[in-house]
Amino acid sequence: MLQALNFRGRTIKAIAFDGGGTVYPKGVAKTSIHPEISSRLVQAAQKDARLALISVNSSEVDLARVGLPLAQELSARQRESALACYVDGGARLVIYNTAAKSDADYSRPFLISAEEIKMIREATCALLPSRLGLSTEEQTSWIRFYTEKQPTASFPWLAKTLDSYPLEYFPVLNPEEAKAPNFAPWLEKRGEDISPRGENAVLMLAIKPLPRHPRDVREAVINGICKSFPSLSERLRILPGGFGSIDIMHKDAGKKAALEHFLMINKLNMGEVLYLGDELTLNREDSDLLLTQFSEMPKVSVNPPDIPVTKDIPNLFFDPTRTGQEGTIAWLGEIT
Repeated sequence: MLQALNFRGRTIKAIAFDGGGTVYPKGVAKTSIHPEISSRLVQAAQKDARLALISVNSSEVDLARVGLPLAQELSARQRESALACYVDGGARLVIYNTAAKSDADYSRPFLISAEEIKMIREATCALLPSRLGLSTEEQTSWIRFYTEKQPTASFPWLAKTLDSYPLEYFPVLNPEEAKAPNFAPWLEKRGEDISPRGENAVLMLAIKPLPRHPRDVREAVINGICKSFPSLSERLRILPGGFGSIDIMHKDAGKKAALEHFLMINKLNMGEVLYLGDELTLNREDSDLLLTQFSEMPKVSVNPPDIPVTKDIPNLFFDPTRTGQEGTIAWLGEIT
């Protein structure tokens, strides 16, 4: 029997939360879940609350930064079975008990051919920022913003191109990068080794990185891909993902499917789960939570200032002074 917690007069029995900027600084190398957030989640688990990480990020990133550190703290407090991690776009479930274990029955891979991957690459490359109205100055601003947050030394993929695809996407920024290929978007496959359903079965494709600062061009790129390849968009989900990326996944994957599964395995009602995310707005990674079926679920936004909160959403809590991980700490502090 789960104990009940209280959040602003509502009874909750579980906490679901996004990875990334909700619990650690986005775009900063080698960071992990904020210790105060971890501590408050563990306190909730000690009262038998169920916990779920529901993330569009790669399993390698969020299991290392969030899942494992939180599981270790839960284990130290004898709460070993309290954490479920839905990662790789919500298409993979890892449950932390005495050890991390992937749930193969939940896994939602999809088949995609080499030709389709090539088509997506070429369509993305055709939609250069300059053709989307992003000036040279804005392109330079974006690259400087991105490389300052993710130094090339820590992230060698900053110099990657799409295999051998000839493309000049952004100019080389400094002499140290002069010998490297020009900065370009690429496709990152995730989960190829998880499912035995075929060599082309993947859990997610991520197109990255794409400009989000000073202007987010991902929606225009998605529209271009969907217009060019309607059959692809009919059988797969294509949506904005994490920091500067577009995610492609199974139609039945994503945060909607992950939350539905979490509710089912824990026998919870919609209103008994509190969700915290930093992109609770339309056409973003948390947009599934704005669907009518989640109207009873209390949702807390810690959106950064550059991501406006969608208004008139039932049970949505927002305070413009509470953003990012500091906002998450403040909201968790209201749970009793």
